[in-house]
Amino acid sequence: MPLQNSKPVGHLNNNQGIPLNQKLRGQMNADEFKAWLMQFDRNGDQRISKEELTNALRKADKWFVPWKSFRGMNHGDVNGDGFIDKDEIDNLAAYAQKRWGIKIVK
Repeated sequence: MPLQNSKPVGHLNNNQGIPLNQKLRGQMNADEFKAWLMQFDRNGDQRISKEELTNALRKADKWFVPWKSFRGMNHGDVNGDGFIDKDEIDNLAAYAQKRWGIKIVK
């Protein structure tokens, strides 16, 4: 039996109202990109793993997801610990703007 008030994961919103299945197209500001990305932090450690980045890209309806998550981790994870933390999200955002077809405005 389904839980009451449950919604499919693709339709949940974070606290800022950004849908999990929002397509990464068009414009967003840096805070919106960070909020969109951090809603995929399933274990709540405030870091994004390769698996979490892969899930985010799948929800964003991106093509070549394994390749894009691999490249995104390579560009975003500056310290090489296997995670993108709050200090490295700007690196991923810069890469996403260059390679994923989104525009991040200030």
